[in-house]
Amino acid sequence: MSLSRVGPFGSFGSFGSWGEKLTLLRCIGYSLPVFPASWRRVIVTAAFLAAVVAVVALDHRAPGSLAGARETIRLTEVAQQSGIDFVHQPATLDPQLAHITPHVAALGACVSVSDVNNDNWPDLYFTSSRFGAANALYLNQRDGTFRDVAAEAGVAALNRAGEGGGGGVSMGAVWGDYDNDGFEDLFVYKWGYPQLLHNLGNGRFADVTAQSGLRRWMNSNGAVWFDFDRDGLLDLYITGYFRSDIDFWHLRTTRIMQESWEFASNGGKNLLFKNLGHGRFTDVTDSMGVGSTRWTLAAAAADFNDDGWPDLYLANDYGPEQLFLNREGKRFELARAGLEDDSKSGMAVALGDVYNRDRHDVFVTNISERGFLFQGNNLRINFLKELGRFNEIATGVVADAGWAWGAQFGDLNNDGLLDLVVVNGFISADSGRDYWYAMSKIAGANGRLFEDAATWPAFGDASHYRLSSLCKPTVASRSPRGSHYCVP
Repeated sequence: MSLSRVGPFGSFGSFGSWGEKLTLLRCIGYSLPVFPASWRRVIVTAAFLAAVVAVVALDHRAPGSLAGARETIRLTEVAQQSGIDFVHQPATLDPQLAHITPHVAALGACVSVSDVNNDNWPDLYFTSSRFGAANALYLNQRDGTFRDVAAEAGVAALNRAGEGGGGGVSMGAVWGDYDNDGFEDLFVYKWGYPQLLHNLGNGRFADVTAQSGLRRWMNSNGAVWFDFDRDGLLDLYITGYFRSDIDFWHLRTTRIMQESWEFASNGGKNLLFKNLGHGRFTDVTDSMGVGSTRWTLAAAAADFNDDGWPDLYLANDYGPEQLFLNREGKRFELARAGLEDDSKSGMAVALGDVYNRDRHDVFVTNISERGFLFQGNNLRINFLKELGRFNEIATGVVADAGWAWGAQFGDLNNDGLLDLVVVNGFISADSGRDYWYAMSKIAGANGRLFEDAATWPAFGDASHYRLSSLCKPTVASRSPRGSHYCVP
């Protein structure tokens, strides 16, 4: 299951401050002194050494005791009494994939948060992934309960067979006010045709996909709204996971899987759509240079290098993460930021200022299953301005949170320090049978073999799962590196 922090709240809540910073610099108009070459070398060397010292200091910052974290945070399960009884339905696929359907179709359980009706209370949208299964929009009743209004709002029946209309199944959703009318609109990414639903402001939504220019068959598992060219209109980046020529209900080939477990690049192509205004979008992927095919599962947008322009950070399955730096809205550049040789199975991207330095640090979830595969999650501290890279510091239970999926930062106890929630697990069936051994046999084969789904061992009633974790940053002096503790 994924946790989505979406819409302008997550990706560009600070965009106004970027503009204010730029305006302030222009008004001040500094005149910098010219130093001799020898002085400049000293200044550059000093700045570099200061950055190194900062890295070492943050790496060794002691976060305190696990006991303190357990004493300050308590979470209670209240879904049922709050009126939330949603159960995700996984996709049913072409019979040619019947032997590994639990593995391939174990995606699409997503919840996104937005204030749908502008009453200053957060509402919840859940996606399901089976033809005929309804998505749910839980409207906050402002008394601790929620009511599902998806059917009357027109956002329930989105999982439909066939190529007409919105054919396909939901994999998740993101919210953003693409037309600046003051109401959050809904974009549902799918295996199939995505859907853009315009918030009419009266409790109902209108499907405007066809006229928007977004009706493009994809097998997507992520999207993010952001204003990449700072023209005041939200643009849309959609990740491709499986290739877009794959129809999961009418397969023409079973060669649909990754070509490598470490550096695969045969996934679906990510797409960037520029908002033209008046409800129209156009594909600018190739001209902007962001058409990654590295099996992207999640994307986040933020100004990572503090130049005033929002960048893109990708969590890729079967390979390294990617950072695309925005060059003044004219193009993106793939950065070498210490990410390119670190191959893992990126599932989700969470952004947060871990040490309160006014920086966007990054947490990316991966797989940790001791005895089979230990990749570990990544907690990357942002030193782009000083060193041109991120510094990876995840240790202990922050690195090892099981088969981790969604994650989010948040100050859960209002102490001024970000906490971290990680949702993990995979497939819960027979707890006495694990698919890891069967998977390890195919993983050791030649790429041309495991790229063909027909060669994969049958999943049967085997399991993949571990429990969820809550991670808490602390401030005492016992840990060997600055990190977070997880509270089970």
